[in-house]
Amino acid sequence: MASWFTAKTHQDPVLGTFERSGGWWRGSIDLGDGQIVLAVPGTRSRPDPGAIDLARAIHAEFAAAADEIDAALLEHRSIAVDAGMLDPGWSDPVPAWVRVMTLDRERAIEIGYEVAWDDDHTLGAIVRDHHLIELNGSVLAP
Repeated sequence: MASWFTAKTHQDPVLGTFERSGGWWRGSIDLGDGQIVLAVPGTRSRPDPGAIDLARAIHAEFAAAADEIDAALLEHRSIAVDAGMLDPGWSDPVPAWVRVMTLDRERAIEIGYEVAWDDDHTLGAIVRDHHLIELNGSVLAP
C-alpha cells in the first residue's frame, strides 16, 4: 500500500531522471541559462516513448527555431511598447520551462517564457520540425 504514495520515477539514459507528478513526467533540461523543468506526457507507469524521443531532440529544435522565436518575442514586446505600456528597454527573455505536447494530433515542443514586459502571462513558443508554429500569449506551466 505504501507504493501508492511513493513517486514513480523513470531513468532515461540521455535525459536523466523523470518523476511522475500532476499528470506529467517531469525532469530537467538546460537550454543555455540553467536547468528548467522538462515535462513529457505518458501513462502512469512510464513516459510516452515518442515524447521521450522528441524531448531528446529539444536542443536541436530549439536552436533551429531560435531566430523565429526571437522575432516573435520581439514583435509581442513591441505591441506593449507601442501601446505605451512598457519602457522600450530590452530585457532578454529566457525559457522558464519546456514540454512535449500534442497539437493537432501531432507532437510539438512548447517553450514557456516569463517576460518582463508581460508579467501577467507566460508566453508559449510552439516548435515543430525546426520551426516556430505559433507564439501563444498566455499559457499555463505544466
